[in-house]
Amino acid sequence: MAELQEAATIEHRSAEEVAQEAVERYLRLKRRDKLYTFGEGQAARLGIREDEVPGLVKETRQSVERGR
Repeated sequence: MAELQEAATIEHRSAEEVAQEAVERYLRLKRRDKLYTFGEGQAARLGIREDEVPGLVKETRQSVERGR
């Protein structure tokens, strides 16, 4: 708590503001990790290797552009 208060003082903010920001960042990271895990599972299910992703993205973007 002392370190939190010190950081808040340095930033001219309340400890509550700094703690809230930390919680929001933590939750964003957790959501991102969950999304990555989902994506990795989908790739494994579909047999997509990491080195194939750039080509698949390019192919999909071109397909979408042609569909406009």
